[in-house]
Amino acid sequence: MVDSTDYKCSLFCSFYKGEQFIEGYMENVLEQSIFKDIEFIFLDCNSPEDEKSYILPLVDKYKNIKYFKLDKDPGLYAAWNHAVGLCSADIIGNWNIDDRKNSDGLEQLVNTLYKTNVDIAYGLTYISRKSNEKYIDNNLLEPYPCLPHSFQNLLRNNSPHCMPVWKKELHDKYGFFDTSYKTASDGDFWLRCSLGGATIKRIDTPVGLYFWNPKGRSSNPETLQEMLQEVNIMRSKYRI
Repeated sequence: MVDSTDYKCSLFCSFYKGEQFIEGYMENVLEQSIFKDIEFIFLDCNSPEDEKSYILPLVDKYKNIKYFKLDKDPGLYAAWNHAVGLCSADIIGNWNIDDRKNSDGLEQLVNTLYKTNVDIAYGLTYISRKSNEKYIDNNLLEPYPCLPHSFQNLLRNNSPHCMPVWKKELHDKYGFFDTSYKTASDGDFWLRCSLGGATIKRIDTPVGLYFWNPKGRSSNPETLQEMLQEVNIMRSKYRI
């Protein structure tokens, strides 16, 4: 599960039915400015599609790209919890299969944790309305509301959102992702960390694109109201 190589960061991607995104994703992985310093964890949640045919050739070529497969789909946050255990680095992060990163945004985030006392770092992201759009092709006119960190801002909006990095030890202190949530567990975890005294910082550097997926858990019009209700229920636990 863990090798002897000291990576600066472990990034995990759990996926199910993500074949339409995987080719562009792997291209984006290879163009990261600190590619060789990152452990890339791919967790196949028993997807019926053929994502592995794009991943396995790179597993054979690069020792820092790793592929694992589960016997069944455990759900999003159970998969994340499993993936955390596969990460060997002290700094970890998630990277969703339909999102795209700026080539050096990850480097900026990881360096923030290495050079400061910050426990969680996130950066500016922009919204993409086009499947598999590259960062360099986006017009960067539609920012996602990644607010500067304060507890009240975090309560208003999950600003770390889709591509933060954080210290793995936070899970020893504040627990793992709550699997009772369908879409709000990452926001719940950041709030737990913030209340517990973890330091959180937004860097003023663009780090990537969030794909407004019409079939996504939190962006599908058919499920949006359910997801908003879940978020409101979660936030109500922290309002003081």
